[in-house]
Amino acid sequence: MKLGLEIKNPKKAIKPTKNDVIVFDGKEWYVTTKEDLFKEFDERLTKKEEEISDKIEECNQKISEMNKLKVNVAKQLLQFGEIITSLVSKEDK
Repeated sequence: MKLGLEIKNPKKAIKPTKNDVIVFDGKEWYVTTKEDLFKEFDERLTKKEEEISDKIEECNQKISEMNKLKVNVAKQLLQFGEIITSLVSKEDK
């Protein structure tokens, strides 16, 4: 089986060194070193972790707002119950 690749930097592909890696970035193939590859991976991972952390913080804020809303609704329901109870007790008298 023969496989032909069109590589962005062909000199490195023809004579790779020990740390060279051939990578496909979704658009094209290129040769890079393991160190550069892991550095890029770490940068992307850090960025995604920050995005996830931001989303978690947003979710926690929304949960806090929803809990406050639940408490307010519960208080209002309690007040309505008290009003209805007092109205019913007055009608019985």
